[in-house]
Amino acid sequence: MKMNWIMRLIIISSITVAVWIAAEVYEVYKNPALPKISTELTAPINPSLNEDILNSLPDKSPY
Repeated sequence: MKMNWIMRLIIISSITVAVWIAAEVYEVYKNPALPKISTELTAPINPSLNEDILNSLPDKSPY
């Protein structure tokens, strides 16, 4: 009797996982396009630090 209950649980869990995986695969298949990224976001950044701004930070105390 107990084995029958465990077997039902395993079968229901397996069906749930299979449906979940199928739904995810369908969603990826339906919407495969990646979002468009503007060239402004992909442009290289300037690695130099603005020392004037860094020196003014201690003056901007919240207290």
